[in-house]
Amino acid sequence: MKKIFLILIGCTCANVIKAQDIQQMVKEKPFKFSGSLSIRNVYMTGSNALKGGNQNSIMLSGSPTISIYGFDIPLSFNLSPQGQSFQQPFNQFGASPKYKWLTVHAGYRNISYNPYTLAGHTMFGVGFDIAPKKFRLGAMYGRLATATVLDTVNQSLQPISFSRKGIAGHIGYVGKKNMVDLSLIVAEDDSSSIGTNLSKISQRYGKEITPSGNIAAGLMAKIQITKNIFWEGNYALSIYTRDLRNPSLLDATNSGSDIRNLSKKLLQINQSTEYYNAIQTAIGFKVKSFGLRLRYLRVQPEFKTMGAYFINSDVQNITLMPSFSLLKKKINVNASIGVQNDNLNKLKRTTANRIIGSLAVNAMLSKKFLVNANYNNYSINQVPNVQRIADTFRITQATQNINLTPIYTITNAKRTNSILGNINFNTLNDFNTSYSATAQNRTLNTISALLSFKQNFIASKFGYTIGANYNAISGNVLNDNNYGGNIGIDKSFKNDVFTIGVTNTVLVGKRNNNTTLTINAGVQASSKIGKMHHFNVGVFVNNTQLKSATSTNNINYLRGDLSYTLNF
Repeated sequence: MKKIFLILIGCTCANVIKAQDIQQMVKEKPFKFSGSLSIRNVYMTGSNALKGGNQNSIMLSGSPTISIYGFDIPLSFNLSPQGQSFQQPFNQFGASPKYKWLTVHAGYRNISYNPYTLAGHTMFGVGFDIAPKKFRLGAMYGRLATATVLDTVNQSLQPISFSRKGIAGHIGYVGKKNMVDLSLIVAEDDSSSIGTNLSKISQRYGKEITPSGNIAAGLMAKIQITKNIFWEGNYALSIYTRDLRNPSLLDATNSGSDIRNLSKKLLQINQSTEYYNAIQTAIGFKVKSFGLRLRYLRVQPEFKTMGAYFINSDVQNITLMPSFSLLKKKINVNASIGVQNDNLNKLKRTTANRIIGSLAVNAMLSKKFLVNANYNNYSINQVPNVQRIADTFRITQATQNINLTPIYTITNAKRTNSILGNINFNTLNDFNTSYSATAQNRTLNTISALLSFKQNFIASKFGYTIGANYNAISGNVLNDNNYGGNIGIDKSFKNDVFTIGVTNTVLVGKRNNNTTLTINAGVQASSKIGKMHHFNVGVFVNNTQLKSATSTNNINYLRGDLSYTLNF
């Protein structure tokens, strides 16, 4: 008797709907049930079939959605004979009902105020946002993390996490050309939430496990200086206490800092407290067909906030970004060139200096011909600082990428023809001087190209596709080439009630002295009966021939696929 594998997952509603307008909700039906249910049978046989001979699998899946006054609760399940296990539904429900300029948040929500304070971190709690005209005010309170549950079998906690709660808010003004927004988040761990001896946990994992606290404040602004010149900036300060239990408190009378004295009222400040800052500022110039932007970014090493999952820290860059259009916006160009470095505190052994450049061109040469072109350059050069390092370990590299995509389309009353091409070059060069005698070892070139032609006859609803592709990777010790082609035919009948398609692909791969020939072919048909019923059947065959200097190996398999879907 076949074992059944069942998974039932309640999808995260917090990621589906950002805000539900109450004025529209009352117009919706009180209750709706919709979605789809599918049953699928897959049969496979051949020399590479799974152990146990021919394989026949029946799978049942569904994605029902319950809707209550326009608020959707999507669910999904899968049933297949791959083993026996059961997973309890993982539900995260949240809602943000809205009435005119008032929005109320409840449950699991992803709120963003500032990239360096509260930046999309999931919070389970309550909050609000009000936006009367140009004024903005919002706040959120709740749980940012759940305490790790003790594994009673292994007596371990993995991963380690305290219960973390926080409160965040922002106030601002948003106009057509100017804006300013001040945000703040205060959060800390509950040291008793794990419910076990922290010293024993630290010994088990070989590192000190401590409850932390954080205050992060950010100020964003944008000012239109003149008709064509604007300035924008973002400054953030994060005060992070790594160990709230540290008894070595700082004396506020000797601190000499108003910020430190103020933060002591919201967070415990001790000798484990560290201060981080981040700044991003830019000035730009914009006219009808030309724009220029100069941006500076500096994020202090180890900058962190409990309101964001990840922040790229220890980075400083200056970037110049011009953009312009030509020929009545038929050609649009966006470019950037900049320098970047890390090791802002000069405490690392090396400093990585990078040059970053990009160019993107979109050219509508005619109503039929479109060309997209992209160029990217990235280079890095490590410079020794505190401690000298061997040249063998220094990184001095440059990466270049060129991508070109032309598209040609002809459409008339009888048929549509389209030609799509793409070619991509990528080069990695390592300029480490210690390898100058064998420089070819440090270079890797990649080329990929494809060309495709598709023609559709509108009246007969018949179409075909012909394509070819090529991929190559080359280096001193690697030479990998792949090339092949494909052809496909499709036909629709009776107002798309029934469709059939045939595909065939041939791929040749060569690596050093080994050759691989792969042939895939398939026939697929589908039928729709009304709006609710959808049938699909397909047969696919594969033949792979592996040749080396000493042997030849053939792998063959056939797969049949039959499915039915009910939409309701």
